[in-house]
Amino acid sequence: MTENKKINGFLYFPAAGLVISCVSGSLNALGIIALFISKFYHNEPVSSWLAIIILTGSFVYLLTLYTATFSFFKKLKKTKYIMILYYLVNIATNAPLIFYSWLMLDIQLELKEIGILVSLSFDVIVLIPYFLLSKRIDTVFDR
Repeated sequence: MTENKKINGFLYFPAAGLVISCVSGSLNALGIIALFISKFYHNEPVSSWLAIIILTGSFVYLLTLYTATFSFFKKLKKTKYIMILYYLVNIATNAPLIFYSWLMLDIQLELKEIGILVSLSFDVIVLIPYFLLSKRIDTVFDR
């Protein structure tokens, strides 16, 4: 395998991001499910629409994340488009929840949420253009 076809250099950033997101996204989804089960079990009020929106968003996010991770490490030809879709779904599912909590519920942003917003900004400013414009992407992901 030639050096140009390996996942190395700048591609370590999206690779590490995918691995970290798989772990943290899965744990967050389990936490969300446990929270809703606990609320229903203790007969605490829960907005049905909120539960549906959050659980559906989590499912779509995880499905896109796992698909992107699989195609990235298998180096499939369509990885370029799957990664862009993943970054867009990531923004669409995470940013509104953070901003809603911050602006509407008056919950102060913590370091974790600020880190997520910085990561989402990096995705939009750096990674999406990289996957769209880099000639190396077509060389590495060719299966």
